[in-house]
Amino acid sequence: MPIRPIEIKCGQLITNAAPEDIGIKNYATKLDFRRIAPDRDARREGFVPFQPNQAHATTPANLPTTGSGSPSPVLTKIAQVRAGNGKVAVIAANSTTIYRYFSLEVGDYFVGDGTPQSYFVETGANTPYFQESFNDWVQIGANFSQYGTYWEAVQVNNTLILNNGIDLPVSFNVEDQSVTPLYELRDQGIASVGTIWEYNGILMLGNVVEINNTPALGQTTDPLTTLMNSANPYGRYSTADPSTSGLTAQQIQQNTNQFQYRVIWSMPGEPTRFAASVPCSVTAGTRTLILNWPSLSFSNGQQILILGAGADGGNLSATILWINPSNGAEMYLDTTILTTVSDTTVQSLDSVGSIVGYEDLDDDGSAVIRGAAIMTSVAIYKDTSIFICNYTGATGAPFTFQRVYQGVDSIYYRNTLVSVVHNWQSWHFFIGRNCLFKFDLINLTPTPVYKEIENLFFGNEENLLSSPSLVWAADNPVTNEIFISNPGASPNTMVCLDYKYNTASTSSVQASCGSVVQYPTASIPLQGVAAFLMGDLNNLGAVIQYGRKDDGSAPVFSRCTGTTQGTPYSSILASGVSAIDSSMNDTYVNGYELRTNNLTGRVTLALVGGSNPASATALWSVDRTAAGGATPALFVPCGNLAQTFGDSVTVYDANVQCEVTKRTLLAGDVGTMGAGRN
Repeated sequence: MPIRPIEIKCGQLITNAAPEDIGIKNYATKLDFRRIAPDRDARREGFVPFQPNQAHATTPANLPTTGSGSPSPVLTKIAQVRAGNGKVAVIAANSTTIYRYFSLEVGDYFVGDGTPQSYFVETGANTPYFQESFNDWVQIGANFSQYGTYWEAVQVNNTLILNNGIDLPVSFNVEDQSVTPLYELRDQGIASVGTIWEYNGILMLGNVVEINNTPALGQTTDPLTTLMNSANPYGRYSTADPSTSGLTAQQIQQNTNQFQYRVIWSMPGEPTRFAASVPCSVTAGTRTLILNWPSLSFSNGQQILILGAGADGGNLSATILWINPSNGAEMYLDTTILTTVSDTTVQSLDSVGSIVGYEDLDDDGSAVIRGAAIMTSVAIYKDTSIFICNYTGATGAPFTFQRVYQGVDSIYYRNTLVSVVHNWQSWHFFIGRNCLFKFDLINLTPTPVYKEIENLFFGNEENLLSSPSLVWAADNPVTNEIFISNPGASPNTMVCLDYKYNTASTSSVQASCGSVVQYPTASIPLQGVAAFLMGDLNNLGAVIQYGRKDDGSAPVFSRCTGTTQGTPYSSILASGVSAIDSSMNDTYVNGYELRTNNLTGRVTLALVGGSNPASATALWSVDRTAAGGATPALFVPCGNLAQTFGDSVTVYDANVQCEVTKRTLLAGDVGTMGAGRN
């Protein structure tokens, strides 16, 4: 009986089929391994505490585990904002509180050694914000609704905009000490928006809730004016959480109108500007303007335009010299009012003729769920349709909107929309009601993808639907994968879709959110180092960093438990089972060989087999150890006779790297049928 080598190729992870249908050439389990070459799988890296500036931080940087609300410790967004001067701020948010991470600058600036050479004064009355014992995470926003959706964060020019769907969106720049509500949005009568995205330097917002600006029957003051003259004019005004408004949810519902199909947009390059037009009154012969409410959309030195206040009722332009701080509604101007107007409006002069406006995508009345740029366009996802938006730049019609798809295969899990740019191609990934989808500008229709593993999600829809906000997806460009949180598949709660090699795998990492950031280092001060950050579900309030960066530094093959590094984790490659040669003949396996690259420790090899796929059982399991090297070969002599076979490779220990380059069975066809085969 001739013995010959039979190489087992790197196949696909298939989870929606029986082992015999998966076969020995594909994987039934691919846990914490990932594809790194067309013919090679490697152990997935671990994760470490987020500690980018070790010259400053002597312990890993954790967020506070308590906040203003519940369940505040669970992080729902990690993002970054970059300034034109090269400064970077990493942002992390839980449901109620937003934090900014300091110490991203080159570490030498923050070395505190008790000498005058320290960059900042460390003690005394004039101690600045940075000091030797400074906590790296600083609160920049608080008291947001605990009922908000997962935070969205988009950067437009130098400004980061954050939105949770309930509170008024807020902005943040690297130089800011705290987030700022979008004042002009509220002065325009907007209570909240359901989603935000950036396109061509413009902030776009969808699913709009507006506050009525006309009095209700029997009332003399409209709800917008009443709110804007209250103690918290730019605060939360939502039926989902009326706790800070002084009103009931029913009262707020009566005072607002939801246009869930509406899209609005900002001034180009200025995501906080919405051409706010505030009611006011002026008297001829004076230089005083009285707003109907105190507005933070205006400031001293700003040029404004007052409708009807000029000669013969024309418009009047002026400059604000001073705003009375005692009431915030009284302005003193550099120009005399020429015409008395008791009911007019004032707006910033630079907003006159801007493109600010809105569009109602009201085809079937369904809600705008998400939007994202794709190539030179934007795809706007509604509940039952998809629109493509293109920028024209014309003042009267700055955008065109075209419905390209209508049906049930639009996005369903709103936090799973991911923009992917790879190999000069741009496309979107999202999860629909019962399928994983890809959308691009070539097909203009959602295309099912990764159907071989979709049962990981849709075999447990009750788990997904019970906590849809826990289902999120993010691009990890460090490994060219989409990470998807899958709470229904515990303990392997992460599914990783490799868009470079079109393969899938799973991971036991448990994270509440994820995002890639680029922060400067001493060796790469301009471009920065790309790192994938996640919120740790096992250590609430902690930000963890994926164990590989794109700077060529050594990868990490262990995990952290709290602040302690070195925790081991299991990485498993297990094939399906199938006959080696003829489906009717037994096969004699003389030996099994695993070839690896850079194996640095212990690996467990196993072989299963049987007279038919249903009866396949463990034939043997052995440990082998390699001390490294280019292609160490681990050989296991066998002597097993069976009709179907399958194998597995398992790495348990911390700090063990394993790249599987070849799996080989030394086998021969016996030419007889096994007696126990059905």
